[in-house]
Amino acid sequence: MRVQQRKIKPKQRQAQFAPPPPPKGANRALQARMLEGYSPARVIRLSLYLAVFQVALLIVGVILFLLFKDLPLRLEDALVFLVAIVVPGTLIWPALVLALRDRKASPDLVQGQMVSAAPVSTVYGLGMLQIRTRQKDAYLNVERRLLKQIPQNQVQVAARVTPNLHHVASLQVMGPRYGGNVPTEIPEQFRYAERFPLIALGGTYAAVFGLGLVMLVLPLYGSVLWLHLLLVPGVMAVAAVAARFILQFLQKRLEAQLQPAT
Repeated sequence: MRVQQRKIKPKQRQAQFAPPPPPKGANRALQARMLEGYSPARVIRLSLYLAVFQVALLIVGVILFLLFKDLPLRLEDALVFLVAIVVPGTLIWPALVLALRDRKASPDLVQGQMVSAAPVSTVYGLGMLQIRTRQKDAYLNVERRLLKQIPQNQVQVAARVTPNLHHVASLQVMGPRYGGNVPTEIPEQFRYAERFPLIALGGTYAAVFGLGLVMLVLPLYGSVLWLHLLLVPGVMAVAAVAARFILQFLQKRLEAQLQPAT
């Protein structure tokens, strides 16, 4: 007798948690990756704080502009402070545009099976939730307080997400709960890694424009006035290059510390 055998495909392993892919499409320029997942109210509040800082920089720049008597110093002062005001705005203004849109838009429903959840994400202060929908895997930056209600077993979840900032306004768990909830405490080795992007941006900004301001107010007048035209941009450029190499070294060192011990 011929025995008919049936081949059984091995079950696929559960997908490991990975950061979301970079955004694609025409709206990529408006995708504020650093603030994606924050609520519109929080983004608007951060924008107000930034506006106060920019106004303070503008006042300092105008005062120095009035104090300087030489035209080259005045032009250099205007250029330095204009760049110092615009650079941090490029990180917040795109997110502000999306927040204003989300205030009038209706949240989208993202429903599917939870694949994984973690208290650390690519955005400071938020966790990450991976949901497998019928079309694709959705990666959502979610507030850690919402992770407390998610069990560790793979359950069906439904999230209300704003269409622009992708802020998870509400999260509902459907199905039986087994085991404990997803832990919201950040592992010790990830605490510094979470703050590293903010420290890197703030440190680079302070070093570049702080040294530029020091060079700008140096008492170089008369026959050596032209040195300002070389010192200010030269020192700022050197500070930017040095910050890049220092940050690359620190990032590689941090990645090595985060690697699991073998």
